[in-house]
Amino acid sequence: MTDGRLLNDLAEHNGSDKSSGPGNNAYMGLYWEYFKRHGFTRENVRHVLEIGTNKGASLRTWAEFFPNARICGLDITRMYEIPKLLDHENIHTAIVDQGDGNALFDYAIGEEVMVNPDGFDIIIDDGSHDQAHQQISWGVLFGFLRRGGLYVIEDIITGENWWDGNLYNKSRIIPTRAIVQTLEQTGKLESPVMKDYEIKHIVDCYSYCEYRESPVTIFQSHHPQLAFIGKSPHVN
Repeated sequence: MTDGRLLNDLAEHNGSDKSSGPGNNAYMGLYWEYFKRHGFTRENVRHVLEIGTNKGASLRTWAEFFPNARICGLDITRMYEIPKLLDHENIHTAIVDQGDGNALFDYAIGEEVMVNPDGFDIIIDDGSHDQAHQQISWGVLFGFLRRGGLYVIEDIITGENWWDGNLYNKSRIIPTRAIVQTLEQTGKLESPVMKDYEIKHIVDCYSYCEYRESPVTIFQSHHPQLAFIGKSPHVN
């Protein structure tokens, strides 16, 4: 079995909607594509952060796929967690509001920098899907991504008005998909909730920013959407 197939099978076994199982988002094929692009293997990934623990299915999948990695999960609540999924020596969770940039910074600069001063290999935002939260998290946490690391934002489709803008874009800011595509196409990044120095760091240090859609279809004609942002391996 190839590692790419194993990654999807683990996700399906653990009940993650990232798998290609019926009704799921089929993200794992894209994840594996970018893992290979960054030279990530099952053995060399050491530090993964995912926002949005939910039941714990994704964290369990990462823990089983990357046996040498510290797998960190953040959420604003533990009410949805399934304890048996999180019962793994490499999984570490914390309660942090991703919409609070100061809280995110304090978490990362505190416990996680002490564990690994080089930063996270992979950071995944599968949290609230609120547009302001996605952009705040990206602004703060990209600075804690190691050189050559990968930042992923899932489900950026939620910022579109046809989806449910009243729920996922209460601040009525420019949607995350729009700022991702602008960065990809022009090299320019604008966000009303990112600090100027955060924007400068991203623009100065990213190696690529790519908007992708999964192959499955939802709501008859739409595809689940992600952003993949790579950090340059040559950052000073």
